[in-house]
Amino acid sequence: MQEVLKAWAGCDISIPTRSDLIDIEKDAGRAMKKEEANSVQRALRIIRDNALVETMALRILKNEASRQKKSYKNLDEPQQRRKILLL
Repeated sequence: MQEVLKAWAGCDISIPTRSDLIDIEKDAGRAMKKEEANSVQRALRIIRDNALVETMALRILKNEASRQKKSYKNLDEPQQRRKILLL
């Protein structure tokens, strides 16, 4: 499962259509019902979405960490002006 998540993370993966899944199973000598194909599609979408969410969370955390390291002089300026005016 982790290999699938790593492979799909950050990639635009197209989910096979229901008829594609049925054809793949037919070529393999197995029968697949439309309901089974729908559940496989749902599972693939969930796996893809979870992988994308995982990578987005990592990106947000990295951006937040880099943002925390930067100094924001413009946020401190009003406070410094007040100190100067009060002196």
